[in-house]
Amino acid sequence: MADIARQYWIGRHTDERKILEYAERFGRGTVYKRLGVMAETYGDPSDEWIRRCKVGCSRGISLLDPRGPNKGPIKSRWGIRINVPMEFE
Repeated sequence: MADIARQYWIGRHTDERKILEYAERFGRGTVYKRLGVMAETYGDPSDEWIRRCKVGCSRGISLLDPRGPNKGPIKSRWGIRINVPMEFE
């Protein structure tokens, strides 16, 4: 998942509006958290995009990978535990 997110944010077809539309369709706060941390890690999202994403976030700490272990550092800005490697190339 991280590699897909990285490719999306560094690619030439990045569409911040569309990715938020997809998040709204899911209707889950954890989706916004995951998008936010991935966008800030791999891309250069606009301040407005970040604001809209933060509004959609749920409370509490969520796992980046819901099937992964419940350990790893927490990105408090997003309320998400980085429980899987996020590698850069």
